[in-house]
Amino acid sequence: AKDEPARERLIAKMRNILAEDFPAVRGKVDRLFLGPPTGWPVQMRVMGPDRQEVRHIADQVKQRFAQVPSRFGLSSPRSYQHPKQVMFNALYSSVGVLGYMGPFFAESQLNRELPPLQWPFTYAHEYSHLLGISNEAEANFWAYQICIRSVSPAVRYSGYFGLLPYVLSNAATLLEEEDYRQLLASIRPEILQTLREKQAYWQARYNPWIGRVQELMYEYYLKGNQIPSGQKNYAEVIAMILALPGGWWK
Repeated sequence: AKDEPARERLIAKMRNILAEDFPAVRGKVDRLFLGPPTGWPVQMRVMGPDRQEVRHIADQVKQRFAQVPSRFGLSSPRSYQHPKQVMFNALYSSVGVLGYMGPFFAESQLNRELPPLQWPFTYAHEYSHLLGISNEAEANFWAYQICIRSVSPAVRYSGYFGLLPYVLSNAATLLEEEDYRQLLASIRPEILQTLREKQAYWQARYNPWIGRVQELMYEYYLKGNQIPSGQKNYAEVIAMILALPGGWWK
């Protein structure tokens, strides 16, 4: 578009086309808010429920969990355990919940708006809760370890990408500003761009009023369940990985 009014007319036109010509498609047309560099002037993300692929990834995750040495105390995966989609999905997206382990029926529930890149890591995280892990850092630990051992490059990448925000948050706290900048410079720009897009994707769905209430309640919930660091516990996965001895899996 040549200018802002032309851009707004184009956005309205695209929204009308989606609504009239593709009524079965859930479409969304927005401006790019990330600022330069953004990649292409027009970006399109296509997502859909590929049930066979979802089942294939879930089976891979369960197979890897079945290979975890028994001394770690995880329960054995069962063939009937499958990920379920949450009801009232918009509510979960509005408070930033990507998944949870349903305590009443012992089922892993996943946000149906999860991008494909986040799906394997999130499922492995929630499934570890189903196998007996309560600590969020430990759930992240097992999600990472399971994903990076997958035969699928996409699942392995999901494992590494799922850990990236915690690496950066720990580094930002511990490193001097110049050292942190050097760390960012060592990461491929495409990966950082994907991270920014992921953050913008969920931020567009987040409701700050409901979100603050949920965060406060969840903080008390975690601390009431013997996790004194509360939501900061998620990022403590990095210390766990750094402390691993050689050959720990064997």
